[in-house]
Amino acid sequence: MNDVPGSRLADRIYGQIIAMIIDQALVEGDKLPGEEALARRFGVSRPVVRESLSRLNSDGLIATRPGSGSYLRTRPAERLVQYLPGEALAPAIGIFEVRSVLEPAAAALAAQRRTPEQLAALDGHFEEIRIAALTKAPAHESDHAFHCVIMEATNNDFFPQTYAAIAEVIVQGMSAGLALSRSGEAPVTDVEEHAAILRAIRARDEKAAELAMRWHLWQSRQRLISRSGAASNRH
Repeated sequence: MNDVPGSRLADRIYGQIIAMIIDQALVEGDKLPGEEALARRFGVSRPVVRESLSRLNSDGLIATRPGSGSYLRTRPAERLVQYLPGEALAPAIGIFEVRSVLEPAAAALAAQRRTPEQLAALDGHFEEIRIAALTKAPAHESDHAFHCVIMEATNNDFFPQTYAAIAEVIVQGMSAGLALSRSGEAPVTDVEEHAAILRAIRARDEKAAELAMRWHLWQSRQRLISRSGAASNRH
């Protein structure tokens, strides 16, 4: 058995199950192998497999039916494991639980408290994101900078400090999600999502900023976990 610490090992098996789903061309509704079969396949204990399956269920990728087994709910993007290999995948998806609490609140505060200088910085980073989408260039650095300015625009130091503590995982997920959307596996909706956030902050509309950020984060998560990418609905 692998001697990697438990949570990291569960992260690794999470990624390997995703890779298995893609490699075996499983589709929505297909049943996954049982815990014992997965434990043998990956050379780990059943509790590790159980933890990985529990996370996949929580993340909406599989549905676990007591007494029946686990079934594929959402087929991941084909190239997902290329961008987030091994144990990087589970944290990149799991971090959205934290972001969905932190960032909508930050966007609402930014709409209320932002300075002209911070608004100008958001304008600049948004323009970088827009141009990158047109040219299909990497945009994760500009995307990250946009979100960092929103944290700063709360004018509460605890927001940027908290965001900085999880930034490495966030940037990994951003890079993968944007790469998938630029590859044609998902519709490119992130520019309008950022535009909606920016419009609300410019207008000092706290509720609209919160909702626009919440929608953007949901769409960003979908770009990672769904073969068809985020929904085609746009603001």
